[in-house]
Amino acid sequence: MQHRRLETLDDYDERGFSAHVTCSCGRIELVPICTLRAACARIGAGETIAAIAPHLRCQKCGARSPTIIPFRAPY
Repeated sequence: MQHRRLETLDDYDERGFSAHVTCSCGRIELVPICTLRAACARIGAGETIAAIAPHLRCQKCGARSPTIIPFRAPY
């Protein structure tokens, strides 16, 4: 079975991933990948995690560029 690399937000979304979005202030948010895809479409950012991160802002402290770690919950 050939494994396809996960590169775009579409790839992650098709496989049921969500994301841990962590700010330097310690705030952690669990965000569905489809929400990140919608944000990309709204602001015209690329369709990768690296492209969307600089555009996200923490609701607690206002910092930008959180750490985004995709994960898939076990079934």
